[in-house]
Amino acid sequence: MRAFLNGKRVDSGKNMDLRDKKDLTILAIESSCDETAAAVVRNGREILSNVVASQIDIHKRFGGVVPEIASRNHTLALPNVVEKALSDSGLDFGGIDAIAVTYGAGLLGALLTGVSYAKGLSFALKKPLFAVSHVRGHIAANYIAHGDLEFPYICALASGGHTAVLKVSDYDDIRPLGSTKDDAAGEAFDKAARVLGLPYPGGPEIQRLAENGRTIINFTKPLSFGGYDFSFSGLKTAVINYIANNKIKTDKTEDVIERIGVENDGAKADRIEGIGVESGGAKADKTVGNGIENDGVKADRAEGIDVENGGAKADRAEGIGVESGGVKADRVSCRADSKNGTENGMRFKNGITRADIAASFQLAAVGQIKDAAVRAAVDLGVKRIALSGGVGANRKLREELAAACADLGIGTYFLPLGLCTDNAAMIAAEAYFMIRKGKPCAGLELDAKATVGI
Repeated sequence: MRAFLNGKRVDSGKNMDLRDKKDLTILAIESSCDETAAAVVRNGREILSNVVASQIDIHKRFGGVVPEIASRNHTLALPNVVEKALSDSGLDFGGIDAIAVTYGAGLLGALLTGVSYAKGLSFALKKPLFAVSHVRGHIAANYIAHGDLEFPYICALASGGHTAVLKVSDYDDIRPLGSTKDDAAGEAFDKAARVLGLPYPGGPEIQRLAENGRTIINFTKPLSFGGYDFSFSGLKTAVINYIANNKIKTDKTEDVIERIGVENDGAKADRIEGIGVESGGAKADKTVGNGIENDGVKADRAEGIDVENGGAKADRAEGIGVESGGVKADRVSCRADSKNGTENGMRFKNGITRADIAASFQLAAVGQIKDAAVRAAVDLGVKRIALSGGVGANRKLREELAAACADLGIGTYFLPLGLCTDNAAMIAAEAYFMIRKGKPCAGLELDAKATVGI
């Protein structure tokens, strides 16, 4: 099949010009990290369906996303997720005008699964294909949620892989003003959570713990880079050093099953929450698979997707009873309790608690984002700030930004939580405005890219 150009199919005699079509319905696919997502969106703003299959429970065991496991689970999940998105929308493929897919930035293997699937659909259905930037998708989520958002505005983008301040003057006129010099905000939350003994993903866990904490630790702000740039690596290191220097050692072993409660050398764990991944002959009692048989593994039901290898058998998947290396785990809990001043085996000097550390870290992290966005708006005379990305769901960040903007007469725009994290609706929205602006379609030579520019 030949490529498309400016919304026109050039391999048929019909020359369908999508740019001038009154109503556009787009099927979008997103697979840049650990969410497999598909959505059907009409005219860039009306969500007909928005389906997300999360792999969080699968990756919790490892304290973060394992790219190879993410890619394999995307491959299993994509057909079901796309089918569900179409079913929820009340349409079939005949009602779709174009297909959009995230081609970057993200985990390369994960991106390739979505790109390959979308190219196959485009070829089979003879529908134009649009390659969408994940970063621009996060920005476009604002157009779904806020029909009254006017240009220009400042977009504070904060997610697991990207942190930036941008001036948006039109749908396709986006100027980066500043970005992180090292870790993204979401990475910093995950790393801080890990040293505090909290499970992945760290953002929601730190927010939850911080609700009972005091912001009494003054974590040093990074040196000013000039402009509107960020740095979270030093903040993360400050948290690590604070814990190392102020932790009170107990009589108990210090290796207290960080995040996942895994015990070795014949130890027995009472509870495991997380992963439906098993190998080496391990047996899972319950599997949320997706009706697919692979390498001798049978999954009766699909929802999630938990993958098993090496001849393991899953009757149904969701959590795990894992037997490996002489370790038996009937069930493992990541949650930590607080009794007598001890939290997850951690005690600190001067009555400081893990909640205090979490609250102080959170304030310092969101303060950087708030300060840069507000400073950019004031310097450029812009009266609107929109918050995008997964970290944009953080309540403390929203509170701090809203309070600062209220004092300055700057309007704030916050997304519904479902549009903050990775989803395909935002990809469809960005594709819609690409089409209206006459951006070219992609051909079958489209490839995934780990990094893309704004």
